Amino acid sequence: SRYGPDSSLHRDETIGTRRRFSDRVTEMSDAADDADGAAARRLEALALVVSHLSTRERCLLAATCAGLRRHAAASAHCWSTVVLSGPHDAVRFLEHAVSLPRFARIDAMDVSFCDPLTDFHLRALPTGVSDLKLDACHYIGDDGVRAVAERCAARLEGLSIYWNNRVTDRALLALSLRCPNLRTLRLAGCSRLGSTGVLALASRCRRLEVLDLTRVTNVDDAAVGAIAEASPSLRELRLYACPQITDAPFRALAAGCRGLTSLDCTGLREMTDSALSALGACSQLRKLLLSWAVQVTDVGVCALVAAGAPLEILSLHGVKGVSGVAIDALAEHCAGTLVALDVRGCIHVAGRAPDALCA
Repeated sequence: SRYGPDSSLHRDETIGTRRRFSDRVTEMSDAADDADGAAARRLEALALVVSHLSTRERCLLAATCAGLRRHAAASAHCWSTVVLSGPHDAVRFLEHAVSLPRFARIDAMDVSFCDPLTDFHLRALPTGVSDLKLDACHYIGDDGVRAVAERCAARLEGLSIYWNNRVTDRALLALSLRCPNLRTLRLAGCSRLGSTGVLALASRCRRLEVLDLTRVTNVDDAAVGAIAEASPSLRELRLYACPQITDAPFRALAAGCRGLTSLDCTGLREMTDSALSALGACSQLRKLLLSWAVQVTDVGVCALVAAGAPLEILSLHGVKGVSGVAIDALAEHCAGTLVALDVRGCIHVAGRAPDALCA
């Protein structure tokens, strides 16, 4: 009855899960040669099996298996990560189970694709969470993000809010005020965000390593440039489908983020060779996506690779301004590192077949 009105279904799930669990523990424990080592072997087997269980199975077993409860009490990491794939599981968990002592030390939570989740539920978020995924939770808004910021505060290091049309700059302001240790922030598809919120992040969140602004079309050059200047540890930046961005922020990026390893400029139709020339200063750049950056030419590609960027993945898909000259430059400077090259639509590159490119 604890798991809802369909108690027989949940009871069957519990019995089946416990049987699979017991079989695996027994199988591993049978290898013990002496009675003194058997208990240790069983505990070792229990720890290994628990590490491969889903969160739902852990919850079911914790209610029925004394051995698992003892292990959970003795193990700080047993409940450190919670992945709730089903929308009803997530809501029930945050409404009821999250207050149980065994969940006090949750470090990471994934509650993605959960439409029933609301701002109210996030007020019960465990305060120790440092990594949170709220992807495609369409009814989470500014109040929910503010609740996350208040609950987790400086402990929050990673947050993902993919595909959300409710959050605005107010949410980013709350994060900037309370979460200065953010390292990973994924905001892909958050169409109502703008430059004000990103500037607020730049003013206080100076440890960013990963920032995803895919399809955030209200963010301007100044905001992206401010992030680049304020985040010297930035390793990955995604500006996919942000056609409003020009060359300006890339100069700041090259000057302030020398450790940049991954940059997605797909669809940046205002980007020119000048930006690529500046990015030559990023000596650790390994992944660069320039698909449909239609103003890029051989000049920019040659300048970038000649500067020594150790490119491993390069996309020039749809860039008609590149030719065999760029391919020759890649062969000369990146032959030892390049593992993926996309030149589909590059009509001036002769021999675009894979065998010819490999040669």
